[in-house]
Amino acid sequence: METNTANIGEHNSKIKKESESSNSKNNSKNSKGFQPINMEDQEQAKLERKRLRNRIAASKCRQRKLERIQCLQKKVDEYNDKINTLQRFETLLKDVNNQLLARITKHRDLGCDLNVIR
Repeated sequence: METNTANIGEHNSKIKKESESSNSKNNSKNSKGFQPINMEDQEQAKLERKRLRNRIAASKCRQRKLERIQCLQKKVDEYNDKINTLQRFETLLKDVNNQLLARITKHRDLGCDLNVIR
């Protein structure tokens, strides 16, 4: 952001210098001692300032977009980690369930009359 501000300052001083040099070219003064305003130069300077502001705004917009993408990528990574953790937990629970079913089956095979709901 500081570089953008520095760029604006440099650009504005450049425009002022160009404006001064164009004013010195049109050194003819009117009867009241004022120099005539060159509208072309004024419009050109205005356009340059507008373009500079637009460049800075576009740069900020691109930076915000990159930050948003990074934030979203971080969330995706976190959700993927959570999915992996839950999948491992699911596998563990299935293994425990299978072990318990095997114990019940073994117990029933040894002669116990348990009514197991499957």
